[in-house]
Amino acid sequence: MKKRIALLIAVLAVAAIAVASFAGCSSTPTQRLLLDSRPWENMDVEEYFVYDVEYAPKETDAVKGTYTVAVKGYDHGEKLSLDGFSYEEPCYHIRSELDLENGDYVYTDSVVTPDIKPVYGAEEKLDHGTRTSYTARYADEKCTFSYTENTQAYEGSIDVGEFDSSAYIDNTFLYQLVRCLPDVASGLSFSVPNFIQGSKESVTVSLHSGVVQEPFEGGTVAEGSDTPTIACTAAVVKLNRTFPGSGISLMCSVANDDYALENGTKIAHMIVKIVEGSTTYTLKTVSDVIPA
Repeated sequence: MKKRIALLIAVLAVAAIAVASFAGCSSTPTQRLLLDSRPWENMDVEEYFVYDVEYAPKETDAVKGTYTVAVKGYDHGEKLSLDGFSYEEPCYHIRSELDLENGDYVYTDSVVTPDIKPVYGAEEKLDHGTRTSYTARYADEKCTFSYTENTQAYEGSIDVGEFDSSAYIDNTFLYQLVRCLPDVASGLSFSVPNFIQGSKESVTVSLHSGVVQEPFEGGTVAEGSDTPTIACTAAVVKLNRTFPGSGISLMCSVANDDYALENGTKIAHMIVKIVEGSTTYTLKTVSDVIPA
């Protein structure tokens, strides 16, 4: 049987996640909640996460890999330059790379402003012989995109609305969005445009009550235990999407407290573990220096 890798939803599929509603909350705009709870207080942030990846369905041998996430802030006077895109205003750039031992990969770039407004998203993916890629640019209440699957190409624009009244986010930023949620009591519901059909489908994010202790080498060893752990909140992402590459539902374990590095730098609400179907992503190391 051919192996089919269940890839991260944050690095699959399409762009332009538009927040449709905030369940069980006051009239406070959703993007304000995200801004108030964002994991970065300053523009000089630099974070680098390395995860071990294992895809282990019962009927096949496990496939291992590595997933890395780099977060870097750019302030006034600094220019962000990517392949085919540049930006000279303050922003956060998130670069993720998933490499599996069978040759499959997913590379993404996400750029957001300090108030968590998306500016740019891009993805390049190889999943068992199927190649897909997209770029998405956000301006004037529209997402202008180019999406390719093997030899099929799609181009167009999607109305995302005025950010002040209807917050939205690019799909490549989804896991960083999850990092904003431990301080929020209720879940979020998203409307996701389908690049191929021109329709919108739904994604919801909810939080489980209670504390989950996830193993992590840099965690705390409880009395009577030999395993260091970190206290986390479980954030569940559920999908109702039918278009190709939409991914599956997943669970993220997000650290409840700031994690202090040896040099004193604090990492807010880092993701310690991700489970998506038969695929598990386990945090191995975290640093405030991105490798050259």
